[in-house]
Amino acid sequence: ISMKIFFFILFLPLFVNGQTHKEFWSKVNITKQLNNRWDVGIDVQYRQQSNYKALDKDIFHYPLTRSIRSWVYYHSKNKWTIVASPLAYFVSDDIKNDLGILKKTEEIRFMGGLMKGLLIKKIKINNRLLAEHRIIDVNNAQQYSQWRYRLQNSLTIPLHNVNKTTGANYILSNEFFIKSQANVFSFDQERLLNVFQWKFKHIDVDIGYQWTIQKINKSNHHRNQWLMMTNIII
Repeated sequence: ISMKIFFFILFLPLFVNGQTHKEFWSKVNITKQLNNRWDVGIDVQYRQQSNYKALDKDIFHYPLTRSIRSWVYYHSKNKWTIVASPLAYFVSDDIKNDLGILKKTEEIRFMGGLMKGLLIKKIKINNRLLAEHRIIDVNNAQQYSQWRYRLQNSLTIPLHNVNKTTGANYILSNEFFIKSQANVFSFDQERLLNVFQWKFKHIDVDIGYQWTIQKINKSNHHRNQWLMMTNIII
């Protein structure tokens, strides 16, 4: 991918207009190292939202998403990681009007892909490509399926190291989504994330902000998302 295309993708949210959402995202991710090759994990997500249709600013006002997802990782000898999510369950709430009436949607997801990281001086670069299959509205006759292809690139920049396992980092990442539904490919969303990370021996805590542009029913939606993420290794 050329640098011009990369920066166009990275800064696409700067050049489009749309409805603005205000949200809070949190996630707890637990990973168990089985041996040098295999890890397994599970994550739980809790997201809240304001009522953007009523110009509400309280990011904890209404439920947005609840989810639980399983993970399996295989670390190959050439330092590639094969990653799979055998099963995930999501419940999402969409705000229908300014009165805060919610429409609930349940979905099942399956995902797999590749990850690879490299170190340039002290900066860690992570790259991830995933294919995700979604079965949406699983609890009614109108259910439908969708594929999403997700490319994420991130930089982890050390700010202060106490020792090899403890310190503070700044993380900047961009994730670009393409979706396929009824054999039609189109832009789905793009996420630009920046967080500060406090890293300890077996736990990382990330706090920051994510800006997302998402295409929904031919309309652009901006999402201002405050985040808190916890990663635990056991």
